[in-house]
Amino acid sequence: MRRSVPQSATTAEQREVWVARVGELAALLGQSTPPSVEFLPGPLGMGARYHHGTDTLGVTDGWISAEPDPRSLPSSALLAHELGHREDLTKLRRARRLYYVAYVVLVVILLGGCAAAFVSSTRDANGGLAGSVWFPLFIASMGVAIVVSLMVMSWPREYYADGVAARLFGSDGVAACLAVYAANGPRSTVWPSHTHPSHRMRIARQRRRETQRR
Repeated sequence: MRRSVPQSATTAEQREVWVARVGELAALLGQSTPPSVEFLPGPLGMGARYHHGTDTLGVTDGWISAEPDPRSLPSSALLAHELGHREDLTKLRRARRLYYVAYVVLVVILLGGCAAAFVSSTRDANGGLAGSVWFPLFIASMGVAIVVSLMVMSWPREYYADGVAARLFGSDGVAACLAVYAANGPRSTVWPSHTHPSHRMRIARQRRRETQRR
């Protein structure tokens, strides 16, 4: 029996106003054609996402439940942020290619190190010092390298998208958007991760940029 695919709980009227708002903001940002808009079932989660391959902006039911009005400051800033990911698609695609290359290289190095550590431990007649000491250190260092590489690739893109949102709605818009995540999403969204800086870091950066422009 085929498992049913979850469907968005948004109404046709809700979809219409959200699609219209995306079109308005895309025009304000100089994007001649707006992206396709999809509505994602489930909790707030990521709030919204932009998919480069299909040029589609998705909004979760959870966000619409928390902020039903697409013209509110938090929702407008959220949509502008996602459109910011779309603004320079060529650079974003180049960044993704570099990320995949870096990831493959790290995986190859990791597998090579595992093989080398295993061979060294089997040859060690004193109980496998290489396997018991150097191998865990190698794994830990590679894990750190992978996380740092993801941060290097992802954080600048998030800051850039925040800057696009701030261009239209100021740092207060970015702060209002992140406040919805903090109030309705998992607590982990507030803290820095391998894909996103912390809320405090993101707001502080936009406040600093506003001060510099004055």
